[in-house]
Amino acid sequence: MNQQADDLFSKFCQRKHVAILKHLLKEVPMTDSDIDDLQALLLSKREETVDEVPCNCIPGQCRCKEHLEL
Repeated sequence: MNQQADDLFSKFCQRKHVAILKHLLKEVPMTDSDIDDLQALLLSKREETVDEVPCNCIPGQCRCKEHLEL
């Protein structure tokens, strides 16, 4: 399962990853415990934040500036 998720994310610039995650969070049914776990994970990520997520598009194929939605 993790490999399949990694494969999916590898097909998109990392600048689009949050949009994918938001979509999944909206669509997936969750328990209170699931939400607690996700909140704890997000809080731990605060220690690793960056000012801007760098583009990792294939050179010559960058579409980040088009502001395309998934």
